[in-house]
Amino acid sequence: MLEKNIKARSTSIEEMNSVDSLRPPSPPPRHEMWKVARINPLGTWSSKSTKQTVERIVRNMFSMCYLNSMC
Repeated sequence: MLEKNIKARSTSIEEMNSVDSLRPPSPPPRHEMWKVARINPLGTWSSKSTKQTVERIVRNMFSMCYLNSMC
């Protein structure tokens, strides 16, 4: 049991020190950043036109995923 714990810890330490863990996380997609920037502190859209634009973005993303079989 003790040997198992030691091996598991050494494996996790090696994984933490790997090159992949040193890379910064990839940035969020542009459409996600745009949507987040237009949400007010109460959690609603900043305007009616913003809400309509977001709905078009989401609709377009789903249609692109469907056509390209990406999602």
